[in-house]
Amino acid sequence: MPRINTSTTSRIQPRNNSGASREVTRTTRRVEATNSFSTRTTRTRGTNSTASTTPRRAGLQRSVSSPDTPKAPLLQQSINQGQYLRKGENSPTVNELQNLLNRSGSQLSVDGDFGRNTDRALRNFQTQHQLKSDGIVGPATLRALMGTPPQIAEPRTVSRPERTQPTTSGQSNGIEGIQGNFTYANNTRGIATARNTELGKKVETEMTKHLETYKKASQLTGVPADLIAAIHANESQFGTYRPSTNGPEAGFGLDPRHVSTRWGNGKLKQYGLGTWQRGKTNETAVLQSAVIAGEHLKRQAGYAGVTIKPTMNQNELAGAVTGYVQGNRAGNRARTRGQSWLFRPTDPNPYPNHPGGTSIGRRGQTVRVAPSRKKGLLRWDTLLPLIKEKMW
Repeated sequence: MPRINTSTTSRIQPRNNSGASREVTRTTRRVEATNSFSTRTTRTRGTNSTASTTPRRAGLQRSVSSPDTPKAPLLQQSINQGQYLRKGENSPTVNELQNLLNRSGSQLSVDGDFGRNTDRALRNFQTQHQLKSDGIVGPATLRALMGTPPQIAEPRTVSRPERTQPTTSGQSNGIEGIQGNFTYANNTRGIATARNTELGKKVETEMTKHLETYKKASQLTGVPADLIAAIHANESQFGTYRPSTNGPEAGFGLDPRHVSTRWGNGKLKQYGLGTWQRGKTNETAVLQSAVIAGEHLKRQAGYAGVTIKPTMNQNELAGAVTGYVQGNRAGNRARTRGQSWLFRPTDPNPYPNHPGGTSIGRRGQTVRVAPSRKKGLLRWDTLLPLIKEKMW
């Protein structure tokens, strides 16, 4: 039925014929009401041949035909790569998280800062959706934020039967860690030599015993598991050098002059890991120390102007590694130069040429270290490739 144009009808009516005008008006309204119903019915069936003439109804119909589907490409890509979002992040990915939380009723400022308010809103959301309220955006939390039905089984559930099997190279009982994607000059000769050193051989015999610990600490802190393993390698030969493992450095070079037990406990509290068993060698204690090492690396790298993330270049790696071991000034110099005594891809000798200084003894005393090639250690440009081979 054709729509009657009200304005045209009014022009053809005599001014003094009020009764006829009212009758035409009533007829027009009935026709428009019929057409409006027909329009809604037609659009429901998926055809767009008829459009409403009123802006309000047009807007309503658009919302029905094109639902507001949330989009978070950066967040989805991050989770798919195993890079879970947590408090302390500051990036465009956090903007997407904040927008998704606001869709669910939160009132956050979309500023890209994963601070206290965003953490609280996320934990509340997780509780409301019967998820683990840990303040970490993983696959299950992302699905809930996107409004996607939960999967029947999580990856961890699938991998649980493997816990009865011994851990071998590249396996970590289903724990997902963050893999480093590092770019720097290839030290082919140095790597070949490092492979046959005492520590190089322990990458295969000892590192694989702690894969689950490295990857779990990585998952919690956001630090690539490769870096956590490399710290453990050079600071205690993967926990086999007892003076470092059983002392205050806890196998990860956690010098009490720079990493207090109080600070470490504060970091562990964020992840619900209890009180730090500093200097102990049980599984819980090693995980605690690995987490604190990851947090300390982020702190020291930050002082050197470096952000720890999965993709890092030579200058960033040199600054982060040197800052962890030697302090802020040395870390800044290494970042600027792209090399240091701990990271020098141009040197075919894989042993670091220690400049000398001080370290901490088993009883907490300061120990003088003479300048020399440290044959119990490996420079990171030769160590990281060996770790990557066995870890992933």
